[in-house]
Amino acid sequence: MENQTWIGDVLLLEGLKVTPQSSIPVFIVLFSVYIFIMLSNIGLTVLISVERSLHQPMYLLSCNLNINDVFGATAILPRLISDIFTESAERYITYMGCLSMENQTWIGDVLLLEGLKVTPQSSIPVFIILLAVYIFIMVSNIGLTVLISVERSLHQPMYLLSCNLNINDVFGATAILPRLISDIFTESAERYITFMGCVLQAYFFHLHIGTYLSVLMIMAFDRYVAICNPMHYSDIMTNKMVLKLSVFAWGVIILLVGILIGLTARLSRCRSTITNPFCDNASLFKLSCENVAINNIYGLGYTVVLLGSSLGSTLLTYLKIAMVCITSNNRALNSRALQTCSTHLTVYLIMMISGFSFVALHRFPELSEQRKMASIVIMLVPPAFNAVVYGLQIKQIRHKIFALFNHN
Repeated sequence: MENQTWIGDVLLLEGLKVTPQSSIPVFIVLFSVYIFIMLSNIGLTVLISVERSLHQPMYLLSCNLNINDVFGATAILPRLISDIFTESAERYITYMGCLSMENQTWIGDVLLLEGLKVTPQSSIPVFIILLAVYIFIMVSNIGLTVLISVERSLHQPMYLLSCNLNINDVFGATAILPRLISDIFTESAERYITFMGCVLQAYFFHLHIGTYLSVLMIMAFDRYVAICNPMHYSDIMTNKMVLKLSVFAWGVIILLVGILIGLTARLSRCRSTITNPFCDNASLFKLSCENVAINNIYGLGYTVVLLGSSLGSTLLTYLKIAMVCITSNNRALNSRALQTCSTHLTVYLIMMISGFSFVALHRFPELSEQRKMASIVIMLVPPAFNAVVYGLQIKQIRHKIFALFNHN
């Protein structure tokens, strides 16, 4: 029967009772509160950790509350928020404590999420590694954003634009990794997710990838103006321009990804298994037995436009920067160009290699295991390395970090 699956060991989770009219305001309020909890608690913990004057018992003990708030919020709120757009009768959750339970229930609109394939012996090490990487992504990216926000000497367009990457990494990691980590100790045959929850996860995944590329594009423009037109840099790259570029980078991707996922969500389904560690657009429309030509055309067009514009603009920008450096005898200019552009280029190449691998492997069903590995890499490597590259390679930020740790 279409859109229905026979599954056992599943509970119905009541969740929040909201009307269709109030679902969007409730989602915005809860999502905003969750982001505030994460930013404020992690930011306060980072501040107390690096500021020696705050190394007093009262403040150090209060860090336990901050860390506890982060874990508690992450354990509850993402699931609660994602269920807002799921019908009350379709909010299912597995009962992990009763794997041998014989009772079974007939329910519909539930998908089986493959998740990570790990053996019982490797489940604990994999859990520890993924949890450590997730915590590192959150602490490093939020910490770097807080540092740039409070340190006036870092209120420069390049650093302010890089905060978009940090915020995007926090959103992307939170949308994927907590669910992925929690499923490690769940049997493969019991990893269920509602269709609406899967759609939301796919949306935030593609929003994360698309925003990454669009932000790197506007950062390439910033480097072009700084090196090729330094006399007018401060006139062009004003705070207002930084805000406009940031809104453009996010707004265009929010719209395009909304159309991408909307075209897929409309399809009926004749399958119920997501053969991927997490939900993405291609995995969703593979559930349908309908003609998905429109999805393929738009998806291919979206990918070509996004990757093409990103590659083309970045390549053109760096060619012009290279020409300026070659024709210039200014060693200071060339040194600054090499330092700042190498940082941007490193982050860009990490993202592009990860993204190309993921997209290409989706076209080869026989390489499914390699595709799954690429999907994990794209969610772990760029977000983890982004803060490291910008935090350690850029001299101004590196000096501020060392000064905070060495401050008496």
